[in-house]
Amino acid sequence: MRTLTPTLLAAQRSLGGVPSVRLRVEDRELRFAPLLGDSSSSRQTAACSAAGAILRARISAGGTLDVQRIANPGDPSAWQAWTTLVTGVAPASDVALSASSDNPARVRLYFVRTGGAPYRLSWVQSANGGQSWSAPADIVSSLS
Repeated sequence: MRTLTPTLLAAQRSLGGVPSVRLRVEDRELRFAPLLGDSSSSRQTAACSAAGAILRARISAGGTLDVQRIANPGDPSAWQAWTTLVTGVAPASDVALSASSDNPARVRLYFVRTGGAPYRLSWVQSANGGQSWSAPADIVSSLS
């Protein structure tokens, strides 16, 4: 270890020093915190906004088409409640959800059903932003 000269020791101990270096540390990285950390849906979901709410749809492993209408996204319990709309859905299929451009409260949900024919491309519609849904209707049947 080196010893300091008396001049440097005196300068170190003096109270009248002016800082010559300023260090400023800023963390400008955006940090996100999840609102909900559960494992209720490990499957792909579709989502859109309609009539002041967030609508989500998924196809469960058991072959049901489930939806959520989330009026208050800040409420974690709203993200956990799923409502089953249709049974007999192909479990490995995808789901598509879209809002109408001329009427945002009108929403259509497209999915693949089984039974009757090998596969049927079907849809349900809501005219009130996902508060109620129509019965399923087929678009195309006999898909293989």
